[in-house]
Amino acid sequence: MSVSVDIRGLNRVLKQLRNLEPKLSKKVLRKALREGAKVVQKEAKSTIPKVSGTTRKSLKVRAGKRSKHTIRFKMVTAFPKSDADAFYYSFVELGTQYIRRRNYLKEATDRKRHEVLRQVEQSIRAGLQSL
Repeated sequence: MSVSVDIRGLNRVLKQLRNLEPKLSKKVLRKALREGAKVVQKEAKSTIPKVSGTTRKSLKVRAGKRSKHTIRFKMVTAFPKSDADAFYYSFVELGTQYIRRRNYLKEATDRKRHEVLRQVEQSIRAGLQSL
């Protein structure tokens, strides 16, 4: 499945980012990408079945590994060691030999793809205006 989105004026925004000091442009991009990831997090939390509510509370957005030209974010389940419900979520999402895979995060990402792109674009524009 392929999704094509036309964002008018994005080339101008990207040009402004390139003209910034690298440290500032990365700061603007990190903030924008985190806000985009939070859109997916909110959608995923609303679709995860509520048994005790712990799994929904445990779903967090975390920064991933960075390199000179890459900024990543990932969705993780952050849970106390004593909490078996949140630990179990990774088995539900990814599946096991005995449990059917239930792709809540992938489905949330697919449903909110356009909203994420809009949010990232708005955040980049706001970040550039605030500088």
